[in-house]
Amino acid sequence: MKTAVARWLLCTALLVAGSGSVRANSENGMNGFACSLYGALAGQQENLFFSPFSVGTALAMTAEGARGETARQMAAVLGLNAPADNGEPLQAVDFSPLHAELGRLAQQLAPRPVPAQRQSQLAAWRLELDRANAALASASDFDAAYYALGEKAQQLAADINRVQREIDPTEFRSANALWLERSFAIEPEYLAAIGRYYQSGGAMPVDFRGDAETARQSINDWVAAQTNQRIRELLARGMVDAATRLVLTNAVYFLGEWLEPFDAARTRNEKFFLRDGASVEVPLMRDWKSDGVKYAAFGADGSPFTTPLHIEFGDRDHSRHYPQDGFQVVELPYRGEALVMQLILPTRPDGLSAVESMLDGAHLARWNAALVAREVDVALPKFRMDTSLELSSALQQLGMPRAFVNPLDQNGGAQFDGINASADPAERLYIGAVVHKAFVAVDEKGTEAAAATAVIMPAGAAMPDLVDFTPVFRADRAFIFLIRERNSGTLLFLGRLRRP
Repeated sequence: MKTAVARWLLCTALLVAGSGSVRANSENGMNGFACSLYGALAGQQENLFFSPFSVGTALAMTAEGARGETARQMAAVLGLNAPADNGEPLQAVDFSPLHAELGRLAQQLAPRPVPAQRQSQLAAWRLELDRANAALASASDFDAAYYALGEKAQQLAADINRVQREIDPTEFRSANALWLERSFAIEPEYLAAIGRYYQSGGAMPVDFRGDAETARQSINDWVAAQTNQRIRELLARGMVDAATRLVLTNAVYFLGEWLEPFDAARTRNEKFFLRDGASVEVPLMRDWKSDGVKYAAFGADGSPFTTPLHIEFGDRDHSRHYPQDGFQVVELPYRGEALVMQLILPTRPDGLSAVESMLDGAHLARWNAALVAREVDVALPKFRMDTSLELSSALQQLGMPRAFVNPLDQNGGAQFDGINASADPAERLYIGAVVHKAFVAVDEKGTEAAAATAVIMPAGAAMPDLVDFTPVFRADRAFIFLIRERNSGTLLFLGRLRRP
């Protein structure tokens, strides 16, 4: 049995050109920012995938140097309550709570090495299990020795599974870098703050003025290295030029293995229904009646829909146990259980837009609170997705337009005096572009896993009055998918699949 794996590779770059206190908003926050950005991007692509964590990190690094109205707008978009305007045009905003939270998450999710003793123990058990399985497969007599060996193999499989569940093989890397025009001065306090919270290692000097193409290639090479060569061309030719002064980059790489693996032998090509009534064939992975997931159903208005634990024996109308115009939510944990994938599946193939209209931080929190652990029959398509987004318009739409206005504009431009406070108006900074690229693959590749299952067949008994009801979560139509950190609930990745 192969372990299903999800790979998520993302990078965000902010291109900056020349020409009070904060507290978290409990009703908005970073999850509110994620959902708002999703809404702003929803009309751009049929399939959508991005990392609010990556975009938010790049924006937060930039916002540290913002002042005045520019800083207040950026704080509001990022889900913070900024102080009111006190009349000072260059009033500073304290973004340190946001920096601290983003930095904490990155460090908490950073990969931790598996102790050598555990590695040796697992290797020895796997070797012993392989030998036992080989002996069982070649056996000709089903005697007492055969059954004793079978019991030993089952115990070895159970031990391997138990230890593997304790080990978190999730690989999550978040790297940050500042690329600075070598002739351009940057405020030491700003550089120190970014280094302290985001481990950027200072600014990397490049020659935007004299050789922008070499600078572009250096940035793209760094991004490719941070994303295991999955994103090779973050910045297209001509995207940086002699006017570029600073590029801030965040790269995220994630590789995770399901806590409960899908069985590749169960995968079948089946129909995926599109919103226009047509269908396409997709390889549908099955996780037959997994009891390691959380589940809930909701009506068309987003309120909880009661799913029974038991139904009457002989009840053939299972459709009434699902919301007719609502949606289901299931949560699939990754090994280590620090991260979970959540899927939001409308009942109808054309029902995604109605769910998207409700997608915000408050609704997500309520839906998460309604989830309960139970046995669920899950089917999920294998899919790959590449997205390339320019986020400037979406971010301005969300409420931070001033950051993108040339400081030479007579109506008032961007205020990034915390990065560079040059007296020369032509050297004042503003955001020229926000570029985001992402790659995701959800499939069955990964580490070989051993598992043992016992099927107990009881003798005939009297017909029961009630039988267990197992909800079916069959993702054969458009759905929303996200990855969140379990303890804080912070959304790290967010997307939708309309057409595999």
